Amino acid sequence: MKQLFLALVFAGQACICVGQEPSGGRVSTSDLDTWRQDFETSQDGVGPSTAPPDQPTVSALNRLNGWLKTGDDVRTFRDWNRDDDVVQALIPLAAGSYSETRLPATFILGNVVDNTNVCRVLDYLKTNQQIEPNGRYNLLQVVLQVSEYAFDDNAMWINGTVSDLEKQLAGQPDTGRTLALLESIKTQLQKRSLGKADRLETLSPSRFASCAALLGQPSEPSDPTANFPSSIEDLTRANIQKLMFTPDRRKFAQHLARLYEDPSKKALAHALVDAIIPPGQNPQMRYRVNLYIALTVSLLPRGSIQGADATAFRALLQSAEMKDATFADNVRRALQKQGLG
Repeated sequence: MKQLFLALVFAGQACICVGQEPSGGRVSTSDLDTWRQDFETSQDGVGPSTAPPDQPTVSALNRLNGWLKTGDDVRTFRDWNRDDDVVQALIPLAAGSYSETRLPATFILGNVVDNTNVCRVLDYLKTNQQIEPNGRYNLLQVVLQVSEYAFDDNAMWINGTVSDLEKQLAGQPDTGRTLALLESIKTQLQKRSLGKADRLETLSPSRFASCAALLGQPSEPSDPTANFPSSIEDLTRANIQKLMFTPDRRKFAQHLARLYEDPSKKALAHALVDAIIPPGQNPQMRYRVNLYIALTVSLLPRGSIQGADATAFRALLQSAEMKDATFADNVRRALQKQGLG
C-alpha cells in the first residue's frame, strides 16, 4: 500500500487508524458483520458525502482500516458475503470533501477492490462528473492498483472510463496531476502481465453480469490464435499445461470442451486431471494452469470426471490456492457441475 499512501498525501493528511482489535487478533467474518452493523448505525440520519462527517462514522472507518493489516485479512474481507455492499457504501465517502472520511475510506478501497468490483468505482466516476478533485484523484488511485492485474474485460471498461475523463478534464485548470494519473493507468494496463487474457465474464459470470448492468458490455478484443491439438490423442500433460499458461488459455479451455464430443471422452477427462500440477511443483505455473483446468471441467457434461480422476480433482480443495476467491469459485463450480460437490 505504500504507493497508494504516498499518492494520498496529495489529497490531505495521513490516516491515523485506531480502534478495537478484531477478536483473535485477525479479522473474521463475524467481526465484519458486527462492524457493518455499527457502520450502518453511524450512517442513520447522516447527510450526503458533502456533509461534515460525524465521529461514529470516522471511528468505524478507522477501525476497519486498522483491521486490514495482512493478505489474509484482505482475503477474509473479499470472501465475505457483504463485501460489495461495503465497497459501494465507501465509494462516496472516498470521493467526498472531508479528509477525515475520504482518506480511511480510500485506504480501505485500495486494499479490497479487485477485478470483481472495480466496476463500481468506474461507474461512480462516470456518473458523478462533479466529484471533488481530491476525491476523484483518490478513486483513480484505487483504479490504478487494479490496473496492475486487470482482466481483459475490466481493462476495456477502465480504458473507456479514462477516455471519458480525459475528454471531460481537457482544458480545465489545475488538472495536470489527475491527467498524469490517467496516463499512468493506461500505461499500467498496457504493460501488465497478470490478468491478461483472463476475463471476469469467464471466471465469475455473476460478478460480470452485475458489472455489465452498470457499464454495458465491453467491446470484444480480437481473437488470439494458437495451434491447439486437433484430437484427444494429441493431448499430453506438458502440452495441456503449456497451453493453459498462454494468453490463449480461455479459448483452449473452450476448445477442449468441444473436443469432449470426440468418442474418446474418458481420455480427455483423464488427460485434464493428469495435467493438474500438484503442491510443491512449478509454483510459477500452478495457479493459472490448475485454475483453467477447473474452468474446463466446469464446461464438460455432468459425470465426465469419475473414479480415480474424481478423487484426484477433489484434491484441489486442499490446495493453498483455494484461499483465492476466484480459484475456489471455479473449483467448486466444477465439482457442482460434475456432481462431486
